[in-house]
Amino acid sequence: TTAPDHGHHGGGTQSTTAPTPTLPYENVPDGTTKTVQFVDSDGKVVGTGELTKHGNGVSLNDIPSGYKLADEDANGKSAQLLQWPNQISVVSDGSQPTTKYPSDSVPDGTTKSIQFVDSNGKVVGTGELTKHGNGVSLNGIPSGYKLSDEDANGKSAQLLQWQNQIKVVSDGSQPATPTYLFEKVADGSSKPVTFVDSQGKSVGTGTITKEKNSVNINDIPDGYKLADLDSNGQSPTTIAMARSN
Repeated sequence: TTAPDHGHHGGGTQSTTAPTPTLPYENVPDGTTKTVQFVDSDGKVVGTGELTKHGNGVSLNDIPSGYKLADEDANGKSAQLLQWPNQISVVSDGSQPTTKYPSDSVPDGTTKSIQFVDSNGKVVGTGELTKHGNGVSLNGIPSGYKLSDEDANGKSAQLLQWQNQIKVVSDGSQPATPTYLFEKVADGSSKPVTFVDSQGKSVGTGTITKEKNSVNINDIPDGYKLADLDSNGQSPTTIAMARSN
């Protein structure tokens, strides 16, 4: 019995024993070569290669990286090559993750604009995704935020989904409490306010002014003080007044 050869990773050749005396490859003239497709378990074409008949064997070249012949045994033998097929079945060789991400099919160097959204779905900024090699880089994360799925190494799997929106959460550098409206007011802005007593009666008018990170109030009527004035002279009332129009 002869020992027909077949290919191996990197275009080398191996041998296997024909299970029956008459196989398709035996009817092929010596030296014949043909192009074959490599297909995965889903029938997807993952590459092309070349079968060659030589003597009593068949060699195979160009098995795609990350794959091996589907019927390869412990000795690297594969009977499917002896069928002289047009398609060769392959499976993952375990060197690459089986999970495929949308970013895998994006051409290297591709860039697109994305939106950053918080846990409420609110857009808090825009940035840019870029595919490079086997990874994806991200620019423009807004100040005070980090990627919602960022791990201890700064990695984020959501980037590999090549989506149009990136989820972010507070990075802890800013208070989690809601931002006061006065913080959005231009420094130096002023507006009139009305002072009211505990019965809701107007007892005078004054002016509230934004000064950097605080709010000052002038013209509190004689005989009165702010209802929530603390021992340090601070009053959340001024913040409440700054919220009103």
